[in-house]
Amino acid sequence: MNNRKKIKEAAYTIIFMVVMTVVCVGAVSVIYQHSKGRIDLNQEMFVRKAVLLAAGIMPEKADAAKISEIFQAEVTEVGKGKEKYYKVNNGNYVFPVTGTGLWGKIDAVVGLDKGLKTITGISFTDNNETPGLGARITEPWFCDQFKNKKGPMAFVPEGTKNEADNEFDQITGATITSRAVKDMVNEVLKNAPERITGGDK
Repeated sequence: MNNRKKIKEAAYTIIFMVVMTVVCVGAVSVIYQHSKGRIDLNQEMFVRKAVLLAAGIMPEKADAAKISEIFQAEVTEVGKGKEKYYKVNNGNYVFPVTGTGLWGKIDAVVGLDKGLKTITGISFTDNNETPGLGARITEPWFCDQFKNKKGPMAFVPEGTKNEADNEFDQITGATITSRAVKDMVNEVLKNAPERITGGDK
């Protein structure tokens, strides 16, 4: 008798768990489908803002409508996939680039002047680096130090006056992340002419 009772209780528990799982998964799916459009729009806006920052034409204060207005008026998207880049009306370019940090993929956009030699800016669109360490690559001080620099890039210890045209301060305790950023920027500087030629075909 006790065995039957235990089996019945176990069956009820399993059925309850299955029902609750189905309900929860269904609810999450409905919420995701309902909000997917907004999520995609926010992601697109985030990328547009990053491109404007890298191009050096992002105003200090701008809402979503202003960002879209500037992007549509000043930026042209060229190519697709790995060949994609952005051409700015002032002659500059912005290139998406992906690297590998300590914990995974790092996505960024790097802006170059019309001669493809001088960096106009860098902005990070995705990373999985450690908060307070590698994730500091998104901080303004880190991104701002790349403006007007020329490659090939090298890093110096954080707090050093990186006065050389090709130096930036690494993040203390995040050497792997800093090296990934250096490699990403150098990749853009090296391959930009070929990407433009390929994207214009």
